[in-house]
Amino acid sequence: MSAAPNRHARPGQGLRRTRYALSSAVLILATVVAAALAVTISSKYHVRWDLTATREHSLSERTVRALSAIQEPVTLIVSADSSSLDNASRRRMADLVDALTRSSPKVESAWIDTGSSAGQAQFRALLEGLAQRDADLLSAQREALARAADGVDSLRASLGGVSDAARALADALDRAGLLSRREELDRLGGVARTLAPRLEPVSAAIRAAADHAVAGVLIPAPDLAQERATQFLSETARAMAATADFAAAFQGGVAGEPVPGAARALDAAATAARDQAARSADALARLRASDPLAIARVLQATSAVLAASPSGTVAIEFGAIFPGGAGVDSALPSAFAGEELISTALASLSSPVRPILVFVHAEAGRLLDDRGVPSAAAMRAFRRLFDRLRFARVDAAEWAVIDTPLRPDYSLDASGARRPVIWLILPPPSRAGLDPRQAALVAERQERVHKLGAALGTLVADAQNFLLCVDPSDRPAIGENDPIVAPLEALGMRVESGRPLLRRESSPQGPLTYTHHIVRGTENSHPIGRALRGLATALPWATCIEPIRVEGASFWSVLALPSSADTWGEAQWLALRDLVARGLARPLEPVALADPPAPNEGRDRLAPPGGAGWTVVAAAERSRVGQSPQRAIVVGSPTWIDDLYLGATETIVGRRALRFPGNAELLDASMAWLAGHDEMIAPGPQVHDVPRIRPIDPGALTALRWAVALAPPLLILIAGALLRVWRG
Repeated sequence: MSAAPNRHARPGQGLRRTRYALSSAVLILATVVAAALAVTISSKYHVRWDLTATREHSLSERTVRALSAIQEPVTLIVSADSSSLDNASRRRMADLVDALTRSSPKVESAWIDTGSSAGQAQFRALLEGLAQRDADLLSAQREALARAADGVDSLRASLGGVSDAARALADALDRAGLLSRREELDRLGGVARTLAPRLEPVSAAIRAAADHAVAGVLIPAPDLAQERATQFLSETARAMAATADFAAAFQGGVAGEPVPGAARALDAAATAARDQAARSADALARLRASDPLAIARVLQATSAVLAASPSGTVAIEFGAIFPGGAGVDSALPSAFAGEELISTALASLSSPVRPILVFVHAEAGRLLDDRGVPSAAAMRAFRRLFDRLRFARVDAAEWAVIDTPLRPDYSLDASGARRPVIWLILPPPSRAGLDPRQAALVAERQERVHKLGAALGTLVADAQNFLLCVDPSDRPAIGENDPIVAPLEALGMRVESGRPLLRRESSPQGPLTYTHHIVRGTENSHPIGRALRGLATALPWATCIEPIRVEGASFWSVLALPSSADTWGEAQWLALRDLVARGLARPLEPVALADPPAPNEGRDRLAPPGGAGWTVVAAAERSRVGQSPQRAIVVGSPTWIDDLYLGATETIVGRRALRFPGNAELLDASMAWLAGHDEMIAPGPQVHDVPRIRPIDPGALTALRWAVALAPPLLILIAGALLRVWRG
């Protein structure tokens, strides 16, 4: 019988198994803990690498500066009906809001779904918060509207007195045998009797505007009262003024006579009614729609993004963020759609002082009404400009030099605080298309040009900061100075406005003449020039700007055309501009002529020597003892801020992109520099061109290949060495 094998375990074998089990358990536990920590940390902290050449997935430098300047907490509120918002728009907006909140601890975000019952409650809560923030303003508006309504009621009673006084004067005229004026007096008295009952609904409309509510929140609507009452009150004031003038003609005579006494009574009654109507109309005209009212209307009408802080709120419609629609394909190429508008709003909220942009012009009509609202003609030409001002919370004002020769003072607001004022001098009415045989029209235009030049001279003499749009002038052709650009010599600048720059180019169809220039910014010492680096800027009918030596004045060339034999300053340009004015040539297209213009050495301005280039945008600064320096920006182009250039887009690789992003950047940077906000001058989101991946240079590609080849075996060797050390 054979012996059984020894089945007893070797000494220490159980201990090793226990040790291996514990080591495995510790390794698994450490892996689980590490994974949990990684998930927890990654949910709070994110790292993103933007590999695109245009940095389109990163916030722009201007946005970063705006975020760093925020002193008060800001809440970004996206208010939209989720059922009407497509996934692409929602994703892009979420990416932008996420990037902004991660970049600044003072920025928070919230979403309001206006299509749900919870969203309606959030909307009401938002309005209540805004109304509480501006409680003093809203209360003052309600009181002003109530006083205006009381004034209208008092005016109704006054019109009854005017009617009675008109009857008394009519009877006195009858007794005196002056029947020839009775018909006119009856008409004036009838006007007073007709106006009185029409004032009752006007008073009711003003009181309704005072009690106006949105979603149950009381927010006065002064514009509703203005639409219903201002024009009617103005007509009443004019009618009472005519009645008082009529009565004044009969006040002569011996005291106590019936006609003079009745005339004086009518004059007093009509004058009192006129003053009452004028006061009520003026009180209404001074009221402005409050931020809560404007925001409530925007949110009721469309989806929007709100930037709200204790100092104010700015609403941005989705239509402005996605200009062509809600879809991603119609939006501008930046992955962060709306970054430019939202960063502008954030910068305006962090700025303690809101600047004022004053339009200086010599047009016959007005650009703004008494409430500061742009006219229809102004909106047709400058809609995008006014939108940018609204998002930046920059107030617009006007100096119509034809009607107001003296410079108005806008530097102090209602509270007495001083605000920076920027004067934007628009070009005079164009000479193109004007028949020289119409002497009266030619003389009228020359008067407008001289008044505009006098206005600029006043701004230079008063050390005001301004932005000038230069229009080619026909005065140097007859041996006279251009009165508009002449005052610039005091700031060390001379503008060759009599010879706009043309460019010629050969083509298979024949020679082409360009009346506009596309300038790209290069390396520059001025902050505006640095912000424009690489951006295309369209300048139609550009003129050259040269520095001259003036004590205490500094000159910077912000944008310049390269020197070329095919670019010159043309002296005989009027006929060419007439083609554009009559619609025979498109503003952004070259002109093909049978006899094209060519540079003439004795008549035209040829390329500057040494290849210095043609300066077409310049900045100047004049020092003042004990005061801030005077600043000026001169753009040698008349219409570069028109919507035609600010809003021009083109399709590149299936995406819409701004055709001339430099125009908007030049406008924003100029306003910031003239307002003294140098820290906000930086490249904005519009520097994003078409999205593309940055090509890898050969050195980086070689290093990447070596890393891919050597990293895995090196990691294996290091892991083996560590395991050997750990096991002893």
